[in-house]
Amino acid sequence: MDYLKRYEAWLGGSFLSDREKEELKNLSEDEKQDRFYRDIEFGTAGLRGIRGLGTNRMNVHIVRKVTQGYATFLKKAYADRIENGVYLAYDCRHFSREFAWEAARVFSGNGIPAKVFADYRSTPQLSYVIMEKKAMGGLMLTASHNPPEYNGYKAYNGLGCQLSPTEADGVFEEIDRITDFDQIKYDAEERLVSVADPALDEEFIQAVKNLHQGPANKNLKVLFTPLHGVGGEFTRDILAELGYSVDVVAEQFAPDGDFPTTNKPNPEEPEALKMLLAQGRETGADLLMATDPDADRLGVAVRSQDGYQVLTGNQMGALLVDYLIGHRKIKKPAAIIKSVVTSDFPSDIAKNHGLSVENTLTGFKFIGDRAQQLVDEGVQVLFAFEESIGYMPGSYLRDKDGIGAAVLVAEMTGHYLGRGLTLLDRLEELYLEYGYYMEDTMNIYLEGQEGKAQMDELMQQIRTNPLAYTDELEVVETTDFMSDVEGYDKSNVLLYRLKNGSWFAVRPSGTEPKLKAYISSWNRDRDQAQENLELIKAGIESRINSFLTNWKK
Repeated sequence: MDYLKRYEAWLGGSFLSDREKEELKNLSEDEKQDRFYRDIEFGTAGLRGIRGLGTNRMNVHIVRKVTQGYATFLKKAYADRIENGVYLAYDCRHFSREFAWEAARVFSGNGIPAKVFADYRSTPQLSYVIMEKKAMGGLMLTASHNPPEYNGYKAYNGLGCQLSPTEADGVFEEIDRITDFDQIKYDAEERLVSVADPALDEEFIQAVKNLHQGPANKNLKVLFTPLHGVGGEFTRDILAELGYSVDVVAEQFAPDGDFPTTNKPNPEEPEALKMLLAQGRETGADLLMATDPDADRLGVAVRSQDGYQVLTGNQMGALLVDYLIGHRKIKKPAAIIKSVVTSDFPSDIAKNHGLSVENTLTGFKFIGDRAQQLVDEGVQVLFAFEESIGYMPGSYLRDKDGIGAAVLVAEMTGHYLGRGLTLLDRLEELYLEYGYYMEDTMNIYLEGQEGKAQMDELMQQIRTNPLAYTDELEVVETTDFMSDVEGYDKSNVLLYRLKNGSWFAVRPSGTEPKLKAYISSWNRDRDQAQENLELIKAGIESRINSFLTNWKK
């Protein structure tokens, strides 16, 4: 079905209000095409898109339709848990609350009890509650770290884990059977809808506090920002109750779906951390931390000779794996879990101490699922994470937790401060032991229908005409995850390993309109590792720029 047929079907639908129909009539031809050229679909972390009317947008009609398919799926997959129902949480983005309640009414219409949190809650709390209460599943209405115009829909299974590809396929099979919006079972009276028990807050808080071991270093000065998201009060209060001195970026502390002080509320982006770094320079805080809007990611910066240095997810992963190995009881067999585009640095640390390393595709739907499998096999999962500053710090959930990660980072930073060291000092010690891992991530934004076509063609071009380097950077192994790679679902990821132990990977993002390239350069010499990084990056940039310059010429 082309975009005009989809557009006309919506315009003639009885499910739209007169106001909504008038809005569609006033769209330009370009807007019609962009809103209706495809059906919005699950990516790395569920459904995510720009708010607005259309099949390629986040709106109440899409939420109802997808929820109908999800409800039908859950009744088949978790029929024995139907009395436990589902939990729904939402962040501060515009329409997150409304979408949550609309979804709850669809669950109720399908005979599934729906428990909606009374106010904003974080993604990690939802994962925890689903696990703890053995719910059928749950929904988090959020677009995580995307720009303000986005919203999204994270669907969870009964393990508290984001839906696996197989489960997502099952949901979409049910959605495909919905040929008319009148098929949606909608309970306007909310007969099976209730507000989630407020006691769940304290239970989650205690689970996070249990991560911390030993007394807090009260000399550690922490500065924190939730970037206008929902992690503010929970993170600040937990750290303070543990004994840390915590200050906050006041201008960014209150939840605000407009995210007025940052274009992208993503703690991976330097622009989002400007106010945090500026206040850090004024106050002299030792540790700067930022959670994203739904509080499942954590950005960290520490004081350096030149001010502050932002630590990457790869660096934090290595530091935390090293710290946990030295400061937690480990029962063998034990493992860490990471994604295939995450550094080998923490892997080498883990292997050196007798732990196994489990690699998954990108996304916590894979990491959380593998964690559950290992736990069922009697393996201790010490830590799980991916390079995009997402960390699963404990066994109380099956997703990322920026709040819990902040507790571990504070404990670790305070420990080294007591020894007269910073995290940078400890990182340098690890580099001297294991070699220098210099890493970078490139983000090439390609938006809209044309951008998607460009990404598809560029990936195919790289697949058929791979990037090539010489000497110690010669490609010695290529893994195409669209092929049948044992132990992995098919995924549009290309991974290249080089002669000297370095590697790079390319994949389209599952959550944003961009192509991502990951580069990891290794060498015993810091300068050589950095030089190799720049050479690999230059080769990727050259290929991409050439492709875009010649696009459709």
